[in-house]
Amino acid sequence: MPVDAWHPLLKIPNRKGVMSLNNPQYDIQISLIDQKVKMSGISKSNAEQPLTFDFAPPLGTGAGYAGLELLVMSFASCVSTTLLYLLRKKGAQVSDFKAHVQGFRREKPLSLGKIIFEAAIKADHIGADEIRNALEETRTLAPVWVSMSDQVVVETSYKLLD
Repeated sequence: MPVDAWHPLLKIPNRKGVMSLNNPQYDIQISLIDQKVKMSGISKSNAEQPLTFDFAPPLGTGAGYAGLELLVMSFASCVSTTLLYLLRKKGAQVSDFKAHVQGFRREKPLSLGKIIFEAAIKADHIGADEIRNALEETRTLAPVWVSMSDQVVVETSYKLLD
């Protein structure tokens, strides 16, 4: 079944036109840029926005994002995007949104063990119950969350801004 038959975020505009969720491939290129492990990564769909990643000394220089840091940032972005979509679909007029997201590393095996996602939302025409329900629905719609759901403990909370 094509994604557009069931997923609410069918087409997402970007500066090059329309990115469709029906394309199951993400094309990423990584290039080493120092004599340790500092690298630059670009996505074919966002070639003008490279990311620099590295690892802490002594393996790297610490002059870039760590892999788990990018995973937490990806989670934060994906969940925030999905939550805002759902709130607006319910009629909310969101005038301010902020999220504070913390990721906690597990040592054995070295991996991401826990994420705490805290949203601060200022919106008209929506109540606490609708926000709570949208956040719960986000668990099943945000692709990054779905991808890690059996591996990472996730705690969520929100507060309404005046």
